Amino acid sequence: MTAAPGAEVTALPSLIRTDSGYRIFNPRLLADGYALTPAGTLVHRHDGWFAGLAIGVFVAPTVALPVFLADGGVWSIALWLVLGVLGGLALAGVEAALCPGDALVRHRKRTTEEAELAVTREHKQASRLCALGERIAKSAAWRTGAFDGERRLERLVWGAVLRARRLEESKEDYSEDKRLGLDAESRAVARRAIAEAEQVLGELEGRLRVIKEAADAVEFKVDPAPRANPRRRAPDWADPVQDAELLQLEITTMRDYL
Repeated sequence: MTAAPGAEVTALPSLIRTDSGYRIFNPRLLADGYALTPAGTLVHRHDGWFAGLAIGVFVAPTVALPVFLADGGVWSIALWLVLGVLGGLALAGVEAALCPGDALVRHRKRTTEEAELAVTREHKQASRLCALGERIAKSAAWRTGAFDGERRLERLVWGAVLRARRLEESKEDYSEDKRLGLDAESRAVARRAIAEAEQVLGELEGRLRVIKEAADAVEFKVDPAPRANPRRRAPDWADPVQDAELLQLEITTMRDYL
């Protein structure tokens, strides 16, 4: 995966700032061996193994056919070398199709779950949620692991942004349904679903603001020494509202205590 020009990983490891806004990655990727480079490229811990396999399947027939099948004559060696190269290219093509070198492509072959979302300035609420996540992650409390040692913030921001983008799509679909003149009952159901989604997202954004303000309040009261190995939570996805409640309780308790 090639990084967009001007892309850089933010303080939140699953969030990239770009010239047009943000790109946010599903934290399940980062809990499954993927990582983002400082330039914003997604890599996997097994990428070197896949690269070595591709080289191996190409080199093996290229070397083996002339060595084991040529009769020693120049033309025989040349013929088997050409056949070996063609065979190696064919095997390498099959290997690339089954095990693509691009880490993101490999992920998409394994699951239909969304791996990343592009958030531009036109996605107003999603942009605000990303900005809040970035600001919280910059705080000393989060950086050192004094707050959110299990790294719930990444999945909270991902879940909130995903909901915001789906809400935008629902509103667009609703506008299209109205234009097409669908029945009033269906539109009423859609309106209720949109209103409920807006309420949940409003609550999530509000809680993230409280978390940011509380993290700002303890900024100079936190020991700057990193805690031992803050760990990313296993991908047992809870409701983002539940994560937001837990993080708000944790950081406000820390603020009140300090």
